[in-house]
Amino acid sequence: MRILLTLLLLGLAVPALADTPQITVSGRGEVAVAPDIARITLGVAQEAKAATEAMDLMGADMAAVLGGLQAAGIAPQDVQTSGLNLEIIRDYNSGNAPRITGYIARSDIAVTIRDLDTLGAVLDTLIEGGANQMNGLQFDVADRAPHLTAARQAAVADARAKADTYAVAAGLTRGPVQMIREAVQASQPMPMLEMRMAADSGPVPVAEGQIIISADVVIQYALN
Repeated sequence: MRILLTLLLLGLAVPALADTPQITVSGRGEVAVAPDIARITLGVAQEAKAATEAMDLMGADMAAVLGGLQAAGIAPQDVQTSGLNLEIIRDYNSGNAPRITGYIARSDIAVTIRDLDTLGAVLDTLIEGGANQMNGLQFDVADRAPHLTAARQAAVADARAKADTYAVAAGLTRGPVQMIREAVQASQPMPMLEMRMAADSGPVPVAEGQIIISADVVIQYALN
C-alpha cells in the first residue's frame, strides 16, 4: 500500500513539472580581431599542343614559384599542393567529331603567410615567378581558441539578457538553465580581398582590416 501511494504521488508530480514555464532564447557573440596570418590560393596553368610539353612548362613555372617562396623564407609546411590536373582542349567547330587541339596543365598550391608585413612582397614574388592563377586571399588568426571563447561568453550573455527582458515583460523572473547548446553554423569563409597590381613596380597593395569570429548559442531557462 505504501509503494502504491508513493507511485501515485510521483504520478501527480509529473504534470506540475511539465507546467513549469520556460523560455528558449538564442544568443550571438562576435569578436573583431586583427588578423595575423594570410592564406593565398594560387596556381600555374600552361597550354601546349602536346600533353608532355604542357606539363613541362607548368612544372618549370611551378618550380620557379616554389623557389621564390623558399627564398622569401616561407616554411615548407606552409606550402601545400591543392590540385594538379591536365585538361584536354577539343575543337567542336570542325563539323566532324571533336578534334583534340592541345592540352592545359594546371597546378594549384595553398600558401600560409605568417608575417603580414611581407605579404605584398611575397605576392610580387609569386607573380614574377609565373603564378598566373590567383584564386583567393584570406586573412585569419593563427590561434582562434581565445577569441572563440570570448565570442561564446558574449553569446551566453546575449541570451541571458534576452531571457531577462522577456521574463520581466511577462511579470516573471529568470530561473536556472534547463538546456544549453551551441548552434551549428555552416563554415563561413574569412573575408576575401581583391588583389590589385600596383601601378609601379612596388609590392601588391593589400589591406588587412579585421575579421569577425562569432558564436551562437541556444539556451532554455525556467521562469519563476
